[in-house]
Amino acid sequence: MRIDYAIIGISIILLAGSMYLAGLSLQITDVSTRVETVKYATYLFVASIALLVFMAVISLIKKTLLKPE
Repeated sequence: MRIDYAIIGISIILLAGSMYLAGLSLQITDVSTRVETVKYATYLFVASIALLVFMAVISLIKKTLLKPE
């Protein structure tokens, strides 16, 4: 159960980093730097969502395997 909380924590940290970079990109005037910043923000966002989906799938697998019949 603690691993689930760790995965949620890492996902929240990645999501916060993504929002920070997205906000930072709005203040950048150089177009190439702005594109790179948005690209990294997108990578962090996708990674956070992938971790949450991974955790949900693992949780469902645990529930089905440990379900008493």
